[in-house]
Amino acid sequence: MENIGTIALSALSAMRNQMANIANNMANADTDGFKTEHLMFDDYVVKTRGGESGLNEKIAFVSDVASFRDISKGPLIATGNDFDLAIAQQGYFVIEGPDGNRYTANGKLALNEEGELITSSGAYILDEENKVIEIDPSATGIDVSRDGTISVNGEQIARLQVVQFDNPQLLERVANGVYKAPPSVVPQALENPDIIQGSVESSNVQTILQMTEMIEVHRAYERTSKMMSQDHDRQLKAVDILTRTN
Repeated sequence: MENIGTIALSALSAMRNQMANIANNMANADTDGFKTEHLMFDDYVVKTRGGESGLNEKIAFVSDVASFRDISKGPLIATGNDFDLAIAQQGYFVIEGPDGNRYTANGKLALNEEGELITSSGAYILDEENKVIEIDPSATGIDVSRDGTISVNGEQIARLQVVQFDNPQLLERVANGVYKAPPSVVPQALENPDIIQGSVESSNVQTILQMTEMIEVHRAYERTSKMMSQDHDRQLKAVDILTRTN
């Protein structure tokens, strides 16, 4: 395959991955605590045999080399539910995972039948001693202070474990809105997380921007496909001329 075809295929592959990333962001526009993800691209200019493309297009090999996460806070939505919690600062709740602690900004919590505090996906929320938090299901007067201290009828029973990271981009996504830290990334306790009870942090996905990006990717995909088709016709014409007998 000639340079144009190889380069065009690399671009189509990168755009396919970009479209899948946009679709994932759009699908999680209503997922509390979800952070928008973006792909990073790099290109390598390729010198063609003739010096320039006959299609007047710059030829460059495209590769999606990495991704990065928009860690800005999503809007805080008031719900009035005592078990809905939002972290006003940059931080994460700590939850129990199958192979170690995991982290999420999704504070839409509930009690299971045993009175254990869990996330909407059923994971246990951990306190500052790395223990599951238990609350009497029949209890009333549940209060969560700004520093994460949980009190029932004025009696303190636990304090939420809330952490931050020097570089949150190093966190690995294991589910939408849930992350784990590689061994080299150490969480730091957030002493004053500024917890807001009765509110949740919604997704920071901006659907208008995602739709605009989707349209741009679609148009670029069409242009690249057209370029491949034109190059294919050029090759067929060249073969026809070279094999034509007088």
